[in-house]
Amino acid sequence: MRKLTRTLAFAVLLLAAPAGLQAQEPVALCDSLAGEAVPLADIDAETALAACGAALAEQPAEPRLAYQYARALERAGRLQDAGRLYGWAAEGGLAPAAAAQQRLASLAAASAPAQPAQVEDLLAGTAALLRRYGASLPADPSDPLAVLTGLDGNPAELLRWVAAETRPVAYRGALRGARGVLLDRAGNSLDRALLLTALLRQAGWETRLARAQLSPAQAAALLPGLQRGVAVPAAPPGRQPVLELLRADTRFDPAMVAEIETQSAAEAERLRAGYAGRMALLLPALQAATAGLAPAADAAAEAAALEALADHVWVQVRGAQGWQDLDPEAQVLGPLAAGEILDPAALPEELRHAVTLRVVLELQDTAGLREERLLEWQGHPPELLEQAVVLVHLPRRMGTVEQSFGAADYPARLVAALDGETGWVPMLQIGRELVSDRLFTRDGEIAAADLAPLAGAGSGISGLSGSLDAAFGGPEEAAAPAEPAIPTAEWLEIEIHAPGAAPIVQRRTIFDLLGPAARRAGTKLAPTQDQLRDRAVHLLGRTEVLIGGAAPTPLLLARLASQDLAGLVDSLRRLAAATDAAELAAVPPAPPLPYALLRFASQRFPRDSTTALASPNVVLHHLRYAWNPDGTITEGLELDIVGNQVTAGGDWFQRRLAQGVSDTVLEGLLSPAADAAQNAARFHAEDLAAGKAWTPLDAARLATAPLPPDLAARLAADLEAGYLVVAPADLAAAAAADRLAWWRIDPASGTALGLLKTGGGAELFETVYSYVNIASCALSGYGLISAIINKRIADTVVGVLTTGICVSGMALGGLNARLGTPNPDTKYVLYVFDAIGMIIDAGSNLIPS
Repeated sequence: MRKLTRTLAFAVLLLAAPAGLQAQEPVALCDSLAGEAVPLADIDAETALAACGAALAEQPAEPRLAYQYARALERAGRLQDAGRLYGWAAEGGLAPAAAAQQRLASLAAASAPAQPAQVEDLLAGTAALLRRYGASLPADPSDPLAVLTGLDGNPAELLRWVAAETRPVAYRGALRGARGVLLDRAGNSLDRALLLTALLRQAGWETRLARAQLSPAQAAALLPGLQRGVAVPAAPPGRQPVLELLRADTRFDPAMVAEIETQSAAEAERLRAGYAGRMALLLPALQAATAGLAPAADAAAEAAALEALADHVWVQVRGAQGWQDLDPEAQVLGPLAAGEILDPAALPEELRHAVTLRVVLELQDTAGLREERLLEWQGHPPELLEQAVVLVHLPRRMGTVEQSFGAADYPARLVAALDGETGWVPMLQIGRELVSDRLFTRDGEIAAADLAPLAGAGSGISGLSGSLDAAFGGPEEAAAPAEPAIPTAEWLEIEIHAPGAAPIVQRRTIFDLLGPAARRAGTKLAPTQDQLRDRAVHLLGRTEVLIGGAAPTPLLLARLASQDLAGLVDSLRRLAAATDAAELAAVPPAPPLPYALLRFASQRFPRDSTTALASPNVVLHHLRYAWNPDGTITEGLELDIVGNQVTAGGDWFQRRLAQGVSDTVLEGLLSPAADAAQNAARFHAEDLAAGKAWTPLDAARLATAPLPPDLAARLAADLEAGYLVVAPADLAAAAAADRLAWWRIDPASGTALGLLKTGGGAELFETVYSYVNIASCALSGYGLISAIINKRIADTVVGVLTTGICVSGMALGGLNARLGTPNPDTKYVLYVFDAIGMIIDAGSNLIPS
């Protein structure tokens, strides 16, 4: 019964139904709405989910309630979730639950195409659908060549187009580049000059950049233009074009198409309603909490805007009479004298926005704690417009895990591999480039990492494992170093550089055996076996980093999704048809698509908004694992905002505050099972609806609150840094319910973020009962690395199939996992659902203007 209690308590958290049903006796209500006496077809799914969710919260060990909750889930179409709860209720001895679980398993098997020819038809149809959809999309409005279509290339005409179709924004340096300005239809003088330069050079003109310092009066004359709106290009296509293509293709079952249509519409409506409802509650509450801060912040913001506007850049084009000035703001500023000439292809570094990523390892030895930098890389937003940077760790004994994947005693072998792991290489993947520098061992040795030996390792993980000794510098040493140290923590450090501003540095935890409170106290660590396993499991996770200088539009995301998913489905077709290792080895890798990150970024700004990015915005998507003392492994997905600085043309404080609230709301709503994902916006909105206040926190109130030490240390660090912290009035009760989150607001600017106890954003954790899940997802990253090095993928488990599913965010499409536990054929159906769900979501604006 203890296992049932644990899993049901988790299920309530994961599968909580929509709130809004107030019942004094939820158990009785659940019995009346979803009990055996009610035919399955007559269950009101939404009402029953709310009632049975509340009933399970009261009695998590009652199998009858789990069974009735599962019936409501089945009626709602969430068959995989229903099957899981049927199984848990069956463990409690409920015979009808066991029968229902078997019935769902039979339905799932029957619904899958059983013959290879049917699998081929389904995959071929999906690839064709994706390509037809991509071909039907409007021209890419962020392509300078598309802009030139219909224009004659005359410099004066191109200048008029840039002046009319893009608007000025106040910040310093190159943030967007030409394509970024076309995406946002906005940019500062330098970025707009880079766009005009790109258009002129495409038309055959020779150009250069001129730079001058404006007077205060000239800069002030540009302020009104910051509020000017521009026409929005190319409306997103929405879901209807996809559905029409589906209906026209006889390879797709009409029942499946109808289900996709119903589920996608319901998901979109849930997101829109959830966004509107949470914003209506949260924004007034936080405006009240920050009352009085806006005047000083707005004055400072206007001064900063004037300083940025004063650094003015325009284009000069060579004509018959020499160099001619082309400036979109010439009517306001008049003729200017250049103080400096710049080459647009070689801007000085001090004029470029940048983000530096570092992997920092903490070690503890007899002298105390020290930090070692294992990896450092810097990127510029215009060069990273459509791709994520991916952080993974290559374990030395990875081959031991992979080679035993199909063994009957695989769980024991996985644990043995975790216990025996001796070293890790942190690596960044940027497109097809791999970056590494130094490795570390479990005994605290730091050494140079060399990936060159892997280039000839052969395909797949098995081939890689034979060259790992060379990559790690030679065979494993039998003895520990003379002065071993304990790797106690590792962080991903993100440093955001904006010209003219102090760098912003944030850290996100990869693993931490010590914790913030013990670190502050100078505690000496003696790690347990569970802690060491937890460290090894954490290092199997991976993090995607999206560095944004412009907001990708839904149209751009739809285009990327159709292109990359078509390649993924083509690889699935070849994998499904392969009959031997040679055919598998010939399958080309499909590029990863950072869909979760791009989808979030594409929804942040209504297309008629004058709020815009002011420096690189950084968002992370984590796949995390954790080792539990009971021997299970927990898998977590987290969407995590690191930097969300924006600018506006007035009301700076209020617009930045509103953007921070909006970002945090989106961060939670776009997580899988958003009603269960931990998120500050969700917790605050639910508390407000229940009459529970969140108030500004001070050091005195924090000192008297009985909180876990690490949580208290994180809150104290934000207060010490000068942030306004808005948190639940009853801190102890929120912490006891595992619902303590807070808003971190910069009182000098209004920039805001909602944070959790981990210091990150929206999290969804799910217990992984199958060790195969963790291996397939964790090792998928190394399959992709192998494919990059060797130009092919040779393993269906560790390669293309899981690379897209586990981390890129395909599960966020809202249409997956409704067919029960996949058998070898069903998995292809699930991938098809995911692919179609992604392009439906990609082309839809979920947030109203």
